Amino acid sequence: MALFALIASLNGPEKTYFRKQALAFAGEKLPAYLELFDAIIKGVSDEDLLRKRFGQGRSNSYYPTLRRYLYDQLLKSLSEYHQKYSRKAEAEQSLKNAGVLFDRKLYEAGLAELKRAQKLAYKLEYFSLLIESLRLESKILGLHLRSGWLKQKKEINGELQRLIGLQEQEAWYFNLYDHLYSLSRQEPGLRKPEHLEELNRMMKDPRIQLASKPGSIRARLLFNGIHYTFLSMQGKYRQAYSFSRENLRLWRTNPLLRQDRFKDFLSSFFNHLNRCYHLKKATEMRELLNELSLLTPPKASSATLLAVRRCLYELNYLELSGNYSEFEEVSSLAQKVLEKQCDSIPLAEHRLLLYNLAWHHFLREEFDRALTYCIRLESLSSGSKQIYLLRFARLLMLILHFELGNYQLLDNILHTHQASLKRKGSLSSFESLFLQMLREFVSKVDLYNTPLPYAKYLDSFEALRRNSFEKQAFQYLDISRWLKARQAGKKILDK
Repeated sequence: MALFALIASLNGPEKTYFRKQALAFAGEKLPAYLELFDAIIKGVSDEDLLRKRFGQGRSNSYYPTLRRYLYDQLLKSLSEYHQKYSRKAEAEQSLKNAGVLFDRKLYEAGLAELKRAQKLAYKLEYFSLLIESLRLESKILGLHLRSGWLKQKKEINGELQRLIGLQEQEAWYFNLYDHLYSLSRQEPGLRKPEHLEELNRMMKDPRIQLASKPGSIRARLLFNGIHYTFLSMQGKYRQAYSFSRENLRLWRTNPLLRQDRFKDFLSSFFNHLNRCYHLKKATEMRELLNELSLLTPPKASSATLLAVRRCLYELNYLELSGNYSEFEEVSSLAQKVLEKQCDSIPLAEHRLLLYNLAWHHFLREEFDRALTYCIRLESLSSGSKQIYLLRFARLLMLILHFELGNYQLLDNILHTHQASLKRKGSLSSFESLFLQMLREFVSKVDLYNTPLPYAKYLDSFEALRRNSFEKQAFQYLDISRWLKARQAGKKILDK
């Protein structure tokens, strides 16, 4: 039910704020909707029990009405709680204040509020509010014939045309970015050459070819986002790097916009960290991680995302630097984040952190611990997102069983696993080769003094790495590292 899901999503400060608001106008007795809230918080989720407790002796419609009232009050409380962090909400309130003052014929005071809203909206590039406020100003000037009103109306109309043009341009960039982003979230195995042809046609539009075209900061952010997403999808990380770096520069030089759109800023920050990781820019990555540790999120949800991502990128940095001396400290921090913020971590982030912990324990050849994290990842609630990540987690589990000597179990798993993957869609070339390799390894491992063909499969996987539609698989599971180490008789992390 929506009510139970909404209450489960609340963090501590949001619960406290709701209770304070509910008690502000209460008498000696708690309001019934707050009692219902407390009952659900304590774990009562049986609708029949709640209906009996709160609806006894009342009409049949009482409990559904109470439940709906609680739901509405929670939404109102959440809206008010998060508005205090939003400068956009502040601009909207000033516009509402202007309307109230105009209705009372307090024109000077109303125009002052209108100017306040416009000043803030210009800084935030909040075009829809600017257009609404300028139209209201033009209307007031026309009705009350203030001194110089004709000239002012002409200036306002000119500005309205400029803002409408910027708004339409931003919408065009957003639609293209959204299309690219949606495609980038698909399983790489589903990207066809015809997809690339379609995207190449879209990217030839003059609006995306010329960096001088975007007319606002938000449009420039989207322009850069389009380019680094398109280039990253093709594995062209060096070219993508310049666009992600420029986006980060834009956010840094516009602190008000950054504060009001903090999650968008974080997305750009994380994208640039990814580019640094793929290009092995360890020094810049360390500097960015130090900067990340100093950020103060305006909302609890952003704080959770920040904590998870910081652990992820710290793990990536250890791998990139080749120095795992601080691994236990980072691993312990990640474990604390998983334990303390488990309920508030988005499923996608939860899976990603568990997979990365499994991967890094694998690199350190702590196979039992790596397998534990893979099993935890598998046990999380299912969802349609990150199917690709789950498929690689299962492949990693197969390697772990091989390293742990669970050959008979692995032989059984290989048969069921391949059938499962085929049911969920065609196997990628990477997956097919991976399963073929393990079947051969398992068949030969018990034969006395028979060397495993590591070199043969290393060559085959490196050939796949050069394929633009397969190379992204190595971002998730760089099997070549394991094959090189085993071929040379070394540890995975040995130079």
